[in-house]
Amino acid sequence: MYRIEQLSKHHQRDQFDCGEPALNTFFQKYANQQQKRHLSRVYVALDSQEQVVGFYSLSATSIEFENAPQQLKRNLAPYPVPAVLIGRLAIDKTRQGQGVGRYLLAHALAKTKQAMAIVGIVAVVVDAKNQEAVSFYRRFGFELFCDDGLRLFYPTIALTENH
Repeated sequence: MYRIEQLSKHHQRDQFDCGEPALNTFFQKYANQQQKRHLSRVYVALDSQEQVVGFYSLSATSIEFENAPQQLKRNLAPYPVPAVLIGRLAIDKTRQGQGVGRYLLAHALAKTKQAMAIVGIVAVVVDAKNQEAVSFYRRFGFELFCDDGLRLFYPTIALTENH
């Protein structure tokens, strides 16, 4: 189907267009710099012709205890809650609706599960760009921080129970 690997200089980024200018700009101009500075890791999905058809970024984050959903802070001390942030996830316009997003999200969750073996992580957090993105994440078990927002979380306990 698609091969996923960490972004490197040899990946062609200039033709990528997901329809969201901010995501295109990040991927084309800043993604490689973010990796070099250890701010995030960016993973790309490649088709059989080695064209980038989608990407996502992962970085460390934390949730202030007071702002954490009750489900996450149950039985925890009142300190920031460690999490992984899917900072950006985008699919090229030519491949939207073909399952690339689902494939990338599964890869991000698998990477998070690997990280859980060496560092504490209570949730995966994502800041959706719009309600369509909220619906996408909700289909895969992400829950809203609050009823009207765009921030969602996925409890990592589900990664150990379901996968």
